[in-house]
Amino acid sequence: MDASPYYSTLGRGNESQLKVDDADGLLSKWPLFLDNSFVPRGYAVALVDMTGTNHSTGCPTVQGVTDNLAAATVIDWFKGRRVGRGQDGAAVPAPGWFNGKTGMIGKAYDGSLAAASAVTGVDGLTTIVAESGPYDYYDYTRSNGVIQRGNHYVASIETAPGTLTDFASWPVPGAQPTQLFLTSGANAGTLSLAPQAGGEQTTTFTDSTSQRETAMIGDETTVTANRRVFLSPPLAEPVRISGTPVVQLDASANKTSTHLGAILVDYGPAFPRVSRTSDGVQTLTTSNSWGQASATDNGCYKDVGERIDTTSVRWRVTKGVLDAGHRTSRLATTPIVADQRYPFSFPLLPNDYTFPAGTGSGS
Repeated sequence: MDASPYYSTLGRGNESQLKVDDADGLLSKWPLFLDNSFVPRGYAVALVDMTGTNHSTGCPTVQGVTDNLAAATVIDWFKGRRVGRGQDGAAVPAPGWFNGKTGMIGKAYDGSLAAASAVTGVDGLTTIVAESGPYDYYDYTRSNGVIQRGNHYVASIETAPGTLTDFASWPVPGAQPTQLFLTSGANAGTLSLAPQAGGEQTTTFTDSTSQRETAMIGDETTVTANRRVFLSPPLAEPVRISGTPVVQLDASANKTSTHLGAILVDYGPAFPRVSRTSDGVQTLTTSNSWGQASATDNGCYKDVGERIDTTSVRWRVTKGVLDAGHRTSRLATTPIVADQRYPFSFPLLPNDYTFPAGTGSGS
């Protein structure tokens, strides 16, 4: 079973396939390969329209109760515990092919629906294979009070293009907390393992709401009006980060509301890395068939491959933002006073990344 809100909108799979009905209102084209591959092997496949989507009645609620109960309700129908009805409202008997066991699969929202079905404890759901589904909608839509979309998932770690490594825990075993200090410099400042000697050093810049990330991380050795850069010396050996970098600042603003942001950057020669474009995935021109076909569903799907970046010499490793009003709580806003200094601490997005020897990192 794959329960989804997308069968009539975004579609499923890399080719965004939609459900297609025949003249009698029966499904004639099934998105993805599940039917082609599993039905000939003795399985039944159910592609469930989530509440309020496609042929299902009701209203979608962004993972509210009705969304989360949609697939469990279908399993109740499978088991004969609930009356199912067709588009005309007539009762539809429970399917005779159901053997009492259901496995759910799905990516993104589909994966969340699978997890939501599991926690209901519904009798008849045996297992789920959920991939990359949101588990915390605050973290999915906000970061430290700033409204955004930050997708950051960790199932295995891709340590190089095409190389996935499994770890028993994460951050990876052996990772140690390491503190770096922002210190002043002639142009760009520096990242150091020890605080700067002497009196306190301060710096000032003017925020620009139109400044793009490319401008923030570009021309790193030049001081500009709208950002500050701190660079490490070239690395004598590879350095791996595994976990959640945290930025700690004392700062003031000349307004009562502002956002603070930081970017961790790898400055150095280009080498193969998985591109961020389209989540690092590209659709290839070749295809493979995944099982039996029908007149309307040939069972063939385009192959996919990784999208590799081999040219970037400024690579954003991770980043983070903070709404100054949420410096003490993500739930409540506490305004700042203009020109008054406050301590701020905020995490960057979790990451696992190795800086090669000879490169420099910046923030």
